Amino acid sequence: DSIYVAGCDRGRYCTFGPAIDGQGIGATFQGITRIRVLPDNRLLVLDKNAVRLVDDTGKVSTLFTLTDTSLPGSNLVDMIPSDRDVYLTLDDQPRLALAKNVLP
Repeated sequence: DSIYVAGCDRGRYCTFGPAIDGQGIGATFQGITRIRVLPDNRLLVLDKNAVRLVDDTGKVSTLFTLTDTSLPGSNLVDMIPSDRDVYLTLDDQPRLALAKNVLP
């Protein structure tokens, strides 16, 4: 078995630039602030203002970004997955936001 970090070349070179979806070291991140492990062992990653999914093969896909929503001026602070939904806390909102049915 090997240890793999998406966006890094065998742990030596980690790239942080534009967020690019992809497989293995082809994926890049902008700035990871939170990681949650889902019940099926996939990773839900809060990457700057995007929520991204890393599957067990190392494939990274963006589920959504705040620019896709009606809250483009906000910044994501935390996320809580629940079934297919993701609850979000935002830096300028006094309540939880809900992204419905975003988890495949």
